[in-house]
Amino acid sequence: MHVLAYWLARVALMFVVFFALWGLGWTPWFAVLAAAVIAWLISYAMFGAMHDAAARQMETWLSRRFVGVARDETAEDAEASVDHTPGAGARVAARAGTASKRVAAASSKPVGAPPAKRPETPAKRSV
Repeated sequence: MHVLAYWLARVALMFVVFFALWGLGWTPWFAVLAAAVIAWLISYAMFGAMHDAAARQMETWLSRRFVGVARDETAEDAEASVDHTPGAGARVAARAGTASKRVAAASSKPVGAPPAKRPETPAKRSV
């Protein structure tokens, strides 16, 4: 809610300054540019507490978002550190007693064994 309040205060301030300058006879394009600069200066000087509250709120949003990323990275690191030597999967499966036949067969292949051949696909015809 702090982010929304801070944003609304800054936008409202810019509109107030713009309409004040426009009412004084400034050209619209120059009034917009001057209003942006003047509103930024006023909000920098006057809205410090609102800015800090909005920054804290955004920090909590971002920290919650990156907690999930950190969990994913931890899981990937744990997966990458698994022993991939021949037969390691079968040894772990035998200890745990939950390995499937496919995992046991895949882990018993010797290192450097050629990959299974793919079925050939028909050649593409040119049109």
